[in-house]
Amino acid sequence: MKILLSKWYVFALLILIPFFSEFAFQPKDTWEWPKEPKNLKVLKGVAGEDLKSVMQSWNKALGVKCFFCHKSKEGAPFSEWDFVSDEKPEKNMTREMVRMTTDINKKWIVKKMKSEHTINCNTCHRGEKVPSM
Repeated sequence: MKILLSKWYVFALLILIPFFSEFAFQPKDTWEWPKEPKNLKVLKGVAGEDLKSVMQSWNKALGVKCFFCHKSKEGAPFSEWDFVSDEKPEKNMTREMVRMTTDINKKWIVKKMKSEHTINCNTCHRGEKVPSM
């Protein structure tokens, strides 16, 4: 019985080693969040690490991934993406929505209603690409 078990372990290792080594030896993506991001038309002055948390909150609020707004090739590492490009209309729509929520918060929520609570993407989107009420 011991011989059968030891043969099974050897067989399992011979099968699993090539499988795991494929992932272990793949090149790592060298992309890092830029310290001074480019082409920020609405989020001017936002630093790279702060931009990261903003983008992640938008991903969650709309239930999308980065390629929803940013130009990329399917499966390409971030280092090959064109984050500066305005080619995708979703990126400009996002800018308009940010301007809209900022305007609503400044003019209505804070000024007229005197509330500390503000709206954001998740207020209407709730994890969906298209806002729902």
